[in-house]
Amino acid sequence: MQKLLFRTFVVAVVLVAAGIVQAQEYEPTQGDSVVIYTNKFKASEFERAREIMVKGFSGAMEASQQTRRTFWMADEKTGEIIGVSFFKKGHSVDEWHSHEARQGVLEQLAPLRSAPLVMQHYTLIGHHKAGQ
Repeated sequence: MQKLLFRTFVVAVVLVAAGIVQAQEYEPTQGDSVVIYTNKFKASEFERAREIMVKGFSGAMEASQQTRRTFWMADEKTGEIIGVSFFKKGHSVDEWHSHEARQGVLEQLAPLRSAPLVMQHYTLIGHHKAGQ
């Protein structure tokens, strides 16, 4: 478990440090909520899960009408798909977690999983942006 925590922390730090966390509409700022979602799927279901993850959750996020930025990363060798979501101040992580559109996507993914979903909640304390 410590290895997983360390790895997901490193993923978040790398995203911030590399300047990947940029958006014209919304750029995360200090104090915003950050949630890292680690998903592990059966090898035989990985491609299907990846499609559901990206399309399904993107649609569910739109339906929730919350402002946020999410990055998806996949490692087919391990069957993992990691989502890193930055929630704009004033938008509730708890509200997202209970949103019916999100629940529908989770139900589609449940039989494809090889391990339970792991969620880690952080607060953005800063980021660095260099070069253009």
